[in-house]
Amino acid sequence: MQPLKITCRIADGCIVSTDGLFSLDSLLAAEWMRQNHPEQYYSDGAKNELIESVLPLAEVEICGQRIWAASVAQYHLYGEQTYYWHKRFDERLAGMYLDEPKRVNTGSGEFKGYRMPVNVLLISDLTWFAVGDLDAVRELLMGIRSLGKKRAYGFGAVALDECGDPCWTVESWPDGWSIRGPGGKLMRAVPWDGQSSGTVRRWGIRPPGWLPANQVVAQIPKVGDWEL
Repeated sequence: MQPLKITCRIADGCIVSTDGLFSLDSLLAAEWMRQNHPEQYYSDGAKNELIESVLPLAEVEICGQRIWAASVAQYHLYGEQTYYWHKRFDERLAGMYLDEPKRVNTGSGEFKGYRMPVNVLLISDLTWFAVGDLDAVRELLMGIRSLGKKRAYGFGAVALDECGDPCWTVESWPDGWSIRGPGGKLMRAVPWDGQSSGTVRRWGIRPPGWLPANQVVAQIPKVGDWEL
């Protein structure tokens, strides 16, 4: 295990997120699950029988809670845009869904139309810091080709090199900035000690973050405007 710096470039600079927090441990955990337990990764029933990911990262204990030594992404935010996705029923296809001709209710129910906003962050490069096994971390990351939400729409695609491989860089780093960075900057969500100032809310400090057992009152790092 050694201190690491991890970087990637977003192909078109557009990535979707509601909070701007891209946790390295969550990325690695999802990829580990996809590679080792695809039958559960692609199944809605995966939540019923949780398999905890085995990650090539060091663990630390803070306020009695074990967390992975891995930061959230650090980046410069160039701006934000709002895109919209639409769901609209094509009435020409009504015969495929209805036994007899009648008016289709698009105001509510199964065929309701939607116009939903999507928050798009304009980011070029993302940087993470961790303590872990360099080769094993790189191997997992090479399977990740997109980040954030709405990836199926093309958002958050990782840039590719001339061989078609995602452009992930994993290198040794002299400082262990996985939890605290330069000047004591908080680099990831940590269990709240009851005294520290800043943003505090209930948060999943281990992946998967949606699992109630992984959620505690945590201090949340500030993201954006990162300069090394």
